[in-house]
Amino acid sequence: IENLGGKRKISRLIQIGGPMRGSARSIDILMTGRGITPMGFAAEDLRRTVATFPSMYQLLPTTNCVFDDQGASINVLEDSSWIDDEYEPMLRSARDFHRELPLRSSISTVCIFGYGLKTTTEVRLQRNAAGNWQPTPDFVRALELHRRLVSEFRKGTSRYHDESQGHILRITAPALS
Repeated sequence: IENLGGKRKISRLIQIGGPMRGSARSIDILMTGRGITPMGFAAEDLRRTVATFPSMYQLLPTTNCVFDDQGASINVLEDSSWIDDEYEPMLRSARDFHRELPLRSSISTVCIFGYGLKTTTEVRLQRNAAGNWQPTPDFVRALELHRRLVSEFRKGTSRYHDESQGHILRITAPALS
């Protein structure tokens, strides 16, 4: 709208759940493919395919929500050490895309957001033995959030209630390793 002349044709924008400052989940998808297919079926193949979509890099978060294992913030748009070399042009293009966007819309904008919807708000990365970044799940925080959702929303009032119950069971169930 702002950069391609749409302002002359559009007087009001309504966004429903738009990722205004990017999506923390996008980096996890780009790095692992986790959570985009049932039971991880063909996740690596899908991850490689999704990694060729410019929009996935445009969805990278522009706020401080990605941290290393020491708690230091990682700007995933500026630091390309987490990405394979072949995808760096996509990352550079996304960086340019964000630089062109104004901080405010010049047209009237209405944003509609849901409540009780789970949203990834933080990603933790750590270096593996090969020196590459890897997302690390925060099970303590995940358990806290899932328990909160289950306590605040009765069964049938949020479509995520049953899913959160399942996550609680998977996190807390005894497992052999």
